[in-house]
Amino acid sequence: MITRKTLFLAAALAMAAAPSVFAGPVTYKEAASLWSADQAVRFPPAITRDFLKGVEKDLGRKAAAELSAKKDKVEGLLKRFKTCDLNAEDVKTAGKYLNSEFRTEVVYFAEQGCSKVKEAAAGRAAAPVSKACPSTPIWPR
Repeated sequence: MITRKTLFLAAALAMAAAPSVFAGPVTYKEAASLWSADQAVRFPPAITRDFLKGVEKDLGRKAAAELSAKKDKVEGLLKRFKTCDLNAEDVKTAGKYLNSEFRTEVVYFAEQGCSKVKEAAAGRAAAPVSKACPSTPIWPR
C-alpha cells in the first residue's frame, strides 16, 4: 500500500535527481571534444561535481580542472548569447571550446550580429521597402 508519506518521499527523490536525468549522460571523451550548440546547452548541467571527481580519479586533477573551466566559460558565453551581449572573450572561448559551426555563429554575433539585433529592436533598422515603389520606404523616418 502506498501511503502519503511514501508518495511524497518518492516525489522528493525524483525532483532531486531530475536535473541530472534531464541533462543526460556524458562521457569524458564527449565533454573534452569541441561542442556543438546542442552540446553546449546539454553538457554543462551533466558535468556535475561527482562527474568531475570521477574524471579526477581516472584522468587526473588537470583534466578535471580543464573540464570545469570549459563548463564555466561556455555557461557564461551562453548566458551572454541569450541577451546578445557577446564580447571578445567569448570569441576566444568559442575558438577554444566550440566546433566550427557554432564558433562561426558566436563570432558573427559578437562582431556585428548583436548590434544589428539591438538596432532592429530599438527601431533603428532600415525601413522595409515598398514593393509598389521600391525607392519609397513603407513608413516615413
